[in-house]
Amino acid sequence: MPTKKRLNNCPETAFPDHRCVVGEELPDRRREGRGPLSRNGRATATGYVKSHPRKDPEAVRQWASSHDCCQVCGIDEQKARWAGITGLQTHHIIKPGRSDEACNLLRVCERCHRIIEGECVPDENGGHWPPLTLAHVLYCKQEHDPQEFDLDRLTALWRNRQRSRDFDPLPRPQPLPDAYIEERMQWFIG
Repeated sequence: MPTKKRLNNCPETAFPDHRCVVGEELPDRRREGRGPLSRNGRATATGYVKSHPRKDPEAVRQWASSHDCCQVCGIDEQKARWAGITGLQTHHIIKPGRSDEACNLLRVCERCHRIIEGECVPDENGGHWPPLTLAHVLYCKQEHDPQEFDLDRLTALWRNRQRSRDFDPLPRPQPLPDAYIEERMQWFIG
């Protein structure tokens, strides 16, 4: 008998705990055209099935150990400590639930992490580093970890944070401001 491939997150499933199998029929309680159902069998108001975050601190540690530089500015751990930055940290791209999946993790230096979190960080010229939005973070993830970049899963996690009926879409990846590109060039040349 051929083995069926399991998909980790199948938005067509009627129940969040159910894992979709390619070629498998959906549960009988789901009907065409009605949209996803909640556990009680009623259609969900927002048109999607809630996807639960995954918690696995050991997987985060292993993932972090395989990423040795900031995915925003390009500084590595040793140079970060030399430059007075406390080192590298792991940032959860989609905050609510803090799912410990590779697609939701970004390795950043302490300075870039503070900027991503909304802090105003001064630069060496008396100004401030430009803010980093979620769109910039998605760009960095897509650029540095294309094999781990899963926009569908990130969208599912993003939708979980919504408590209203209005849908706020996940922003499209947007290139970094020039200051970060110049910073990358400095660390790659030096």
